[in-house]
Amino acid sequence: MATTHPTELDFSTALSNIVGEDHVLTNLEDRAHFSRDIFSFSDGPVAEVVVQPGSVTELREVLKCAADGGRAVYTRGGGMSY
Repeated sequence: MATTHPTELDFSTALSNIVGEDHVLTNLEDRAHFSRDIFSFSDGPVAEVVVQPGSVTELREVLKCAADGGRAVYTRGGGMSY
């Protein structure tokens, strides 16, 4: 049986339902910013979406949503090196 994954729009909506629309970044500039660190100057891959959960409960639900949708998750720390 084939697995179907939500479309990008459905995925972003599902994440917004968990953390609130203001904490789901989908525009290219924000996604590119959070896809790199201070030492990364290349045009590497850009995240499909950036999610900023505000609690452990939200984080747990975001991870479940990503797993259910077949999405990879990459964590980023505080970004304080800039």
